[in-house]
Amino acid sequence: MADITLNIYEKKEVVKTYTCEECFIEFGVVEDIVNMLDLESIDIQDNNSLLELAKRVAMDGIDIIRPLLKDTFDGLTDEELRHTRIDEVIDVIVQIAKFAGTNIMKGFSDEKN
Repeated sequence: MADITLNIYEKKEVVKTYTCEECFIEFGVVEDIVNMLDLESIDIQDNNSLLELAKRVAMDGIDIIRPLLKDTFDGLTDEELRHTRIDEVIDVIVQIAKFAGTNIMKGFSDEKN
């Protein structure tokens, strides 16, 4: 997995960048997302499908985004989240969805072996 990054801005200048190499997503956050979305219609290999998922989470799940991002980026604060760009947050959500989806599918294929 490529590094996931999130920039913090102050007046259009990047003042801090968070980076994570691996995602450790709590089950409760995944459960919240699953309850909010129709995941059967999402193709984790299709970037457009993942973008729609990310937009839906961004629009309908603001209470889910905060803990998801704080789980992903150690030390990220609520105040710093207020100084991010939505397009970057959506990109992070897409990357996390790919990571989670790949691991879920891997778990199912491991069970079959």
